[in-house]
Amino acid sequence: MGKKAHHNKSPRANSGTIPSSVGNLVNLTILALGLNILTGVIPESIGNLKNLQLLTLYRSRLIGNIPSSIGNLTQLVNPYLTGNNLDGSIPSSLGNLQQVEELGLGNNDLGGEVPKEIFSLSSLTSFGLSYNSLSGSIPFEVSSMKYLRILYVVGNKLTGEIPSSLGDCQLLESLNNLKGNSIDRVTSALPWSNDRYLRASYLELAKATDGFSDNNLIGTESYALVYRVILHHDNTIVAVKILKLERRGATKSFTDEYEALRNIRHRYLIKILTSCSTVDKKVDDSKALVFEFMPNGNLEAWLHTENKGHSLIQRLNIAIDVADALKYLHYDCQVQVIHCDLKPSNILLDDDMVAHVGDFGLARLVTDTSMLVQNSSCSIAIKGTIGYVPPEYGAGAQVSTSGDEYGYGIILLEMFTGIGPTDDMFKDGQNLPNFVQVMFPDRVTEVIDPVLLLQQAEGGYFNLEDDSVTDSRKVQE
Repeated sequence: MGKKAHHNKSPRANSGTIPSSVGNLVNLTILALGLNILTGVIPESIGNLKNLQLLTLYRSRLIGNIPSSIGNLTQLVNPYLTGNNLDGSIPSSLGNLQQVEELGLGNNDLGGEVPKEIFSLSSLTSFGLSYNSLSGSIPFEVSSMKYLRILYVVGNKLTGEIPSSLGDCQLLESLNNLKGNSIDRVTSALPWSNDRYLRASYLELAKATDGFSDNNLIGTESYALVYRVILHHDNTIVAVKILKLERRGATKSFTDEYEALRNIRHRYLIKILTSCSTVDKKVDDSKALVFEFMPNGNLEAWLHTENKGHSLIQRLNIAIDVADALKYLHYDCQVQVIHCDLKPSNILLDDDMVAHVGDFGLARLVTDTSMLVQNSSCSIAIKGTIGYVPPEYGAGAQVSTSGDEYGYGIILLEMFTGIGPTDDMFKDGQNLPNFVQVMFPDRVTEVIDPVLLLQQAEGGYFNLEDDSVTDSRKVQE
């Protein structure tokens, strides 16, 4: 048997079983029953919920097999079954869930081999299998999963070798802990393995930046300084966030960001690679977070710097990326995350101008509504950035997903007007939303970024007479 799950009773935990009649709710899109003390089995009728997108049954007391009928839920994006007493084998029908991005099966008593069909899930970014009794080897098909970032396998009975073709993938922390297995590690096949960054000690980071000199400084945050670092042992470029120890609340910010990011993965979120610290008798404990490096800086610098193009297409694509990241944090993540400080300087741009939301130092992790109330207060709420947090935060309203959505709306206005919310033009109670509202729709050309109007005059993409936009997921250049 695998390691038994630890069950923490939630203050509002519900008990009982999942009735088979749940299968009658055919229009249901979300079934969230995690953090309860449910007993019994997962009914086979759950496969009738063909519109289900989110299924959370984690950290309860469910037993029996995973019903093969779950493979019928082809709209499912995030199924979480972690932390129960489920046994039997993993059904191969899970390979039908082609929309799945995160699949959590850890901390159960599952046995047998991992079905090869699961490794055909092209959208999978995180796959949790830890602390079961799984046997066999890791199928070579894992190498074809281009979005996979995390593969947790600790505490199983896996054998054999890590497929050498893993080197072709973009894995960042895959197979980061193999304890309890008998796998022959092939570190050369894991160019993005977390172990590589674990060797990047605080001392190495300090040496690589000449003692964190200003020459390597690329950003400043409320509680940290951000440096561009070239790791000497393999010439990899990373971004390193160093805690400002003198700032009150800095340690809490560091902890909050690490907790928020270490267990969530999404293609439009900044990826944390590792953390490290050192204790110097002459100074306080020094802490660092290591992230993937974003060559094109942040949205604020890109948007307000001349001669960078700033096309409408690029702005639309960035807006879509950020919206997708927020949807994941608010509705699809195992634990709901409220960012609390969404603004252009916290949206980073990679080589392909793909946006990644970063800086989770003020983030709130919400496991239920009572947790939200406990973790929110006036002093917390007003720590966001002026202009991007909703006015009610200043009156002591608790943080919520609506606050992030307000910040996103301000970012959209800034992206398409070129005007920031704290611009000197706003006086006597005037603000960016009111300014745009007054001009809309008859005087809209007076608020649109002149760069976009210039592109229109030169025959670019922007056409005020045609409000149609392609309905594809991403607008193409």
